[in-house]
Amino acid sequence: MRRNDRNRSGFESLPKNYRELFFDTLKQNWRTFFLVGLISLLFFLPTLVFMFLNDYYFLSISSNESYTLAEVDALRITSANYFNIGASVGIVIACIGISGLSRVNLFLSREEGVFFFQDFNKGVKQNTKNNIVFFIIYAILIYFSFFVTNNIAGNMFLLFMPFALVQTIFFPLLLINVETTSIYSWLIKDSFRNAFIIYIKNFVFVLIFSTLFTSILLLNLIQHIVIKYISFVLFIVIIYPLLAISFRVFMNRALDRDINKKNYPEIYKKGIYTEESK
Repeated sequence: MRRNDRNRSGFESLPKNYRELFFDTLKQNWRTFFLVGLISLLFFLPTLVFMFLNDYYFLSISSNESYTLAEVDALRITSANYFNIGASVGIVIACIGISGLSRVNLFLSREEGVFFFQDFNKGVKQNTKNNIVFFIIYAILIYFSFFVTNNIAGNMFLLFMPFALVQTIFFPLLLINVETTSIYSWLIKDSFRNAFIIYIKNFVFVLIFSTLFTSILLLNLIQHIVIKYISFVLFIVIIYPLLAISFRVFMNRALDRDINKKNYPEIYKKGIYTEESK
């Protein structure tokens, strides 16, 4: 085989669009994704512990015949309020891990070399400062939305509306900020504005990804406590890394189209090969 034939054959196997890049990334880096899942579990663990303690306590008082139904309801609300505080703290802790992994996922999505723990540590140092503002706001919003659900009597559909609004309006902005902070050095006010603009331009797809990330909460419908928390662990270790890299590749496409092509040509379509790349 001649040299130019070998080059042509090698070029044909390289990703030429975002879809091919996504599947090539999964194929080449599945071990790294497993490590991403384990690190994610480590930083989501405080929230899972608070959830487990809340569920275990509720099961304990529900099975205790010395409590009346009214007493069980009162104790459940008190426990849920403590859980709200714990969950909010857990969200802020998760910011640290997500900030580090955002740098790892960025390199993975471009099929660049990853030195996992070095890049993770650098991501924590570089990204946590900007991400933490979004995560603190999100934690406060989640606290008050759960507080309404747990403490105010009324129509259940209306009681879940605050949480639904948080997940529909603010959570997508947080997701976008995590991805853009790992690339651009924007001021906080610019991060809010640009995240909102990117969300509006890509509303349907960002909302779909937001819903997929939120779908982990459906596991709360599982009644058996052991199966429930095994399912949470499996979701975080296996499903979450796939969702994160999917959203990262989607954001690469959106940012290339809306920002990079004009302002950052050096990273435009990075990881994608065209005829000009040969």
